[in-house]
Amino acid sequence: MSFGNFLENELLDHVFGMAGADYVSPASIYIGLGTSDGGEAGTECGEPWGLGTYERVVMTPGDFSVAADGTVTNDNIETFVEAGAAWGSITDFMLFDAATVGNFLGGGQLAAMKYIDSGDTARFAVNDMDITLA
Repeated sequence: MSFGNFLENELLDHVFGMAGADYVSPASIYIGLGTSDGGEAGTECGEPWGLGTYERVVMTPGDFSVAADGTVTNDNIETFVEAGAAWGSITDFMLFDAATVGNFLGGGQLAAMKYIDSGDTARFAVNDMDITLA
């Protein structure tokens, strides 16, 4: 997973004590799916907005493991709503601090592309999302 520019800058300012730059963790983190890499700003991810029932999945801090060796993982199964239309060839996931728009926190490529057709339900099994500071 790669962190986006927004989160990189917030964390650097926080760690290095920039005045007034105390980063506050979001109350919820939202997982999005995309047909491409979102880039550093998360704007190029190809989220399937407007295709049936697509919406981001909300996670709370308790849905993640405690960090170990620079990595956190998802502690729960994270399930998207059933696709009301074909979402296409999903290749990437993204993390945001809002259900729509919001700040792009980071994203990564799936281990394998998954075509989501109408009636399919996308999900991440426990420990499927490895979020690592490298």
